[in-house]
Amino acid sequence: MRMFKITACVPSQSRIRTQRELQNTYFTKLVSYDNWFNEQQRIMKMGGKI
Repeated sequence: MRMFKITACVPSQSRIRTQRELQNTYFTKLVSYDNWFNEQQRIMKMGGKI
């Protein structure tokens, strides 16, 4: 199975309240090829960029 390493930039409105100073939250995660499209849509819904 192919794996992708994605780095996404998501406006921190929901999950990470502790880092109030940062406007955007960057995270890098490893997703499999099957989960890539779901992950991409979820990030886009949150208003993030990949």
